[in-house]
Amino acid sequence: MATSDFTTGSESHPKPPPVPVHREAEAVEAAPPIIAQAATAGGRAAWKRWAVWVGSATAMAVLALGLKSWLAPAPEPRRAEPRIHAQVSTPPSPAPAPTTLDPGLEAQPPAGAGREPRPRPAADAPVMATCLLAVVDDFIVDVFQNGEKVADARRRLEAEIFGATVERIELTLREGDWLVFNVVNNRLRWGGAYYFAVAGFDARGGVRFTTELQSGRWSVCDQPGEAPQFIADPDHLANNLARPVETRWSRGDDNVRERVRNWSGEPLWGTNRNTWIKFLARP
Repeated sequence: MATSDFTTGSESHPKPPPVPVHREAEAVEAAPPIIAQAATAGGRAAWKRWAVWVGSATAMAVLALGLKSWLAPAPEPRRAEPRIHAQVSTPPSPAPAPTTLDPGLEAQPPAGAGREPRPRPAADAPVMATCLLAVVDDFIVDVFQNGEKVADARRRLEAEIFGATVERIELTLREGDWLVFNVVNNRLRWGGAYYFAVAGFDARGGVRFTTELQSGRWSVCDQPGEAPQFIADPDHLANNLARPVETRWSRGDDNVRERVRNWSGEPLWGTNRNTWIKFLARP
């Protein structure tokens, strides 16, 4: 039977005729060469090789682009635009009006300004003393004569009594000279007792002067900042008179009398336990 019918429900349709074999061959021959080659078994292998080559070429191109961008020089940084600062000028301030001071309130010159310095003592002035004896609780740090430090070689420690000292000083003191003693005391020892007494002897051993509070020749400086001028200038703070010792060292007077016959002086000090004491050698 050349043809046959098949039914679907009540209708019947003719069966499509078979495609001739020579038409498939004609379709392959009519396709492009590369597709026609791929349609065969040997062409499929060639197609795979072509696809591998295309993939390799694409990867090489991507790598080349990456190397180019990596080796390219970095772009120069952008230069900042110069800023323009506006100059603002301010009007000058008006000159202050002159002030008129009350004549009674005008500034006074500092103490000692315009005062002529005292002339240096004459080298041929009468000698007042050649030796000093000092009894001190606690001790003398330095001695100055006419602003110059007395050398340690001229000082001799004669006794040390529980921290207090007896010292002998060899020098030539003339009328017009001045002496300064830097003395210290530890107020935490022995109930805060302190002491300073000096006697000056001439070459025959007679007492020419001693510490006392009546003549006005003994003055003190209790401020370290004032000490250099107090030492250099005999008139500086000369009116700041020495003060009596309130808490005497109990053995002070006895140590002076053992060495100074008929001693009638008295000890003196300043207001601080580190003080400078000046003596003006005037008759």
